[in-house]
Amino acid sequence: MAGKKHKRILGERLAMLAGHSLVYPLSSDLLLDVAAALKEADYSSGAGYLMELRSEHISRGFPIDETLKKLLGRCKASIERGLGPPSKAFAFRLDQVTSTMVVGRELVARRSLVIATWWLLREIELANVRVRRQHIKIEGGTATLFLPVSKNDTRGIGARRSWPCLCGRTLGLLRVRVTHSWCPVCVLRDQLKHALALHRTAQCDDAAHDLPLIADEEGDPLSKAEVIASWRRSVGD
Repeated sequence: MAGKKHKRILGERLAMLAGHSLVYPLSSDLLLDVAAALKEADYSSGAGYLMELRSEHISRGFPIDETLKKLLGRCKASIERGLGPPSKAFAFRLDQVTSTMVVGRELVARRSLVIATWWLLREIELANVRVRRQHIKIEGGTATLFLPVSKNDTRGIGARRSWPCLCGRTLGLLRVRVTHSWCPVCVLRDQLKHALALHRTAQCDDAAHDLPLIADEEGDPLSKAEVIASWRRSVGD
């Protein structure tokens, strides 16, 4: 049951991120938007998220007409089309990724890669992080991310992950010394400072609830395609 609730909550968040203020009753446009996001993110179990939205729609007393039924079937087929066996994840070293100088969008994308790596975030989870204090808390040498929905959050109540500043620490079998450019706390602090200046807000402002940590020069969230492309350039893939 917990896994089903997680799928429903993430499906609802995707709908809201796509601009749908009301999720239920389900509409054709909403289903198409959620299905497109799941397909773009390569969710192998994406159809399950749609089915949980369908179940919640029915449990609230709304009917599934023939149009919605056929659309759900087409969306499910589209998400599952072309799925093959899982591929081995590409390995890279953060110290090498951050060894060159970049600016602008490339710097934001690189910071996002560092943050996603330390906090074990998928791109879609990172995109949901806002600059408000309820999502990001940095005190002294410790940084904490409060994630409203995460892959490991089987109860759908959110997850909390923290890291201390690792600058100067030696890690791993290769005995690599952590620098400011790939320290989890320092990079998150730098990106938060950048985002707050970009949005012209403070973490305590009401506006911070809707403003993304990872954004382009206009303050809009970077698209999945932009972030993934930048990550691949950073690691030389």
